[in-house]
Amino acid sequence: DACVLQISAGAFELGGAVLEPHELLQAEDRRFDVYPGPRFGQHMDDKTIAWWDAPEQKEAWDRIVEAEKVPLEEALSRFSKFVTTWVGRRGKIWGLPPQFDLRILRGAYATAELPVPWHFSQEHDLRTLLWAASKAVPSTFRAPRTEGRGLIKHFALHDAARQAMLAQSAFRALKLSADQ
Repeated sequence: DACVLQISAGAFELGGAVLEPHELLQAEDRRFDVYPGPRFGQHMDDKTIAWWDAPEQKEAWDRIVEAEKVPLEEALSRFSKFVTTWVGRRGKIWGLPPQFDLRILRGAYATAELPVPWHFSQEHDLRTLLWAASKAVPSTFRAPRTEGRGLIKHFALHDAARQAMLAQSAFRALKLSADQ
């Protein structure tokens, strides 16, 4: 029953060239800012409120507050369309970690009485991929630096872009290692 403030995603080819933030941030239709309706009973606990009140979250919070909001059902429906269009039934849904983000989304879909647009077998953990790349090719794999690229940490669309860059970079390192 966590309060969903934003939903965002970035479509990318795992084995493709590592995309830059400007390539991943082109489509604002990949970000859905949510106005939680009172009938959903979603809430933020005191620890979450304190976390958002921390100075390091200010830039993300300000962007979230300024954004035009849609009801949760609409945001989830639009996100479902995104998933159906870009992921389908064969693609992957990556999370950092999926046990947090995708669990909250599944709960939101249940609360809104909407079907989850992906199958559990499509859920993949970016942390595991990054760990595997760092262990398999420790001398060559370095996660790309995302600081100083205009990405706001904890702003959903920017987090999605950062995670896409990390996934592509880790997969590329593992593929190069396997090819050698």
